[in-house]
Amino acid sequence: MGGPRIIGHKAGGRWAEGCPLGADDAEWTNRSCEVGRESLVGMGWPVKSSFVRYVASSGGTCAVEPGADFSSDWGLVFDPEAQDVSRETGEGILAFSGAVTFSAHMGMLRVRLAHPTLTLSGGEGMIVIEHGSAQTRPLANFRYAYSCTDVDARWELVDVRLAPDAVSLFGDVYEAGEPLDSIMVRLLN
Repeated sequence: MGGPRIIGHKAGGRWAEGCPLGADDAEWTNRSCEVGRESLVGMGWPVKSSFVRYVASSGGTCAVEPGADFSSDWGLVFDPEAQDVSRETGEGILAFSGAVTFSAHMGMLRVRLAHPTLTLSGGEGMIVIEHGSAQTRPLANFRYAYSCTDVDARWELVDVRLAPDAVSLFGDVYEAGEPLDSIMVRLLN
């Protein structure tokens, strides 16, 4: 499988042919959590649409590592890795594999989101990502709704906000509490 796979870059003012990040306008939108619900398995997240559009407009790239991939419905999808959650309440911990790296301005802008882990309790939660070797960093806080059937368990994460410890990850451009895009998690039972 190997290392990162570049899935998007911009050349000559247009997205490269077949680039899954979007068309000329770098379409990468915060989709409704209704879109593609039945096909999603894992964590679907567009991250922050305006940030992705900025990377695209500056000729940047988006590279995924095994365990993460692009989805036309969700932006990015991270594969489920481990879970320790209550089926009744949806509370607990969900870990996902894979990583995505956004890069622009000849490497001066580099944002890597690796192996996200969700902590869920009482309708609120936190996303933590790997940062450096064996270190983690809070990325965002959120509210969530949970539902479970015989087929699947779903968490809809809304009001996703950048955590204070993650401000430097985005080059101090965004303040703590900056809204990020909603997230959908679906796991098969």
